[in-house]
Amino acid sequence: MGKESIGQAPIPFAKVHSAGNDAIILEEASWRGSSPARKAELVRRIAHRSMGVGADQVLEVLERNPLRFQVWNQDGSRAEMCANGTRSLCHFAFLRGWIPPASATISVEVSGRPYVVRRRARGFSVSLGSPVVKPPRTLRQRGQAIPWVSVNVGNPHAVIFMTGGRGEWRAPSDFDFREWGRELEVHAAFPQRANIEFVRKLRVTGSRAEVLTEFWERGAGATLSCGTGAVAVAAAVRAQREGVREVLVRMTQFELRVTFDGPSAWLSGPSVLVAEGVWFGRRT
Repeated sequence: MGKESIGQAPIPFAKVHSAGNDAIILEEASWRGSSPARKAELVRRIAHRSMGVGADQVLEVLERNPLRFQVWNQDGSRAEMCANGTRSLCHFAFLRGWIPPASATISVEVSGRPYVVRRRARGFSVSLGSPVVKPPRTLRQRGQAIPWVSVNVGNPHAVIFMTGGRGEWRAPSDFDFREWGRELEVHAAFPQRANIEFVRKLRVTGSRAEVLTEFWERGAGATLSCGTGAVAVAAAVRAQREGVREVLVRMTQFELRVTFDGPSAWLSGPSVLVAEGVWFGRRT
């Protein structure tokens, strides 16, 4: 049998998801000594939907307590943050005893940056601090002028309000967010690429807003949800409606909740341990 045979060098993993945004958890010891290029190759292999375990992101656990990890995108690139992954990994760490049962507040380090996570009765919430929202701009694609809002929540986002979301962009009748997201991610307006959010519907009632959103993630493509994207959308809504303090971000199958404590945004939502096992791929 070849060097990639089923019996050679299995790598332990766990798979989690939050609102359909799935991630693979690997401990750094599984690939210790590997170069960054080889790690990127492993990420692409294990995250592949057909030939690997399949996931939007891979979470490389560097230390259990205090919890430190590096986020990798499906395409093998490093990511600054994955908010859904952070909540899901904290859930997994709690189940495995890495986090003491009495801990209500957890300090974590994600891709080299500190964050605070709170354990709640129905899961975990993560603070992304104060989102940086810039005034609306316009870019051109396929001959159309598309207004967008730049939001940084530790990673870059472009929030596009469509007409149903009370925005100005009337998308073509054959609009497919996957096609447009793929093109806009690498648009010249985004020299480091960007996450793209398409807000299809918006309803505001007092201090509460609800949005229907589709997500295209930088380095992962179309995803069922995106935690930092949900916060970016909520921040963009709040920039237009100052009284908004809570935003329910709905997707086709799931929903995430963003609440504002002063300027700080907190993300909450479901997290699920899907599976644990070993991957019989090549250890790099």
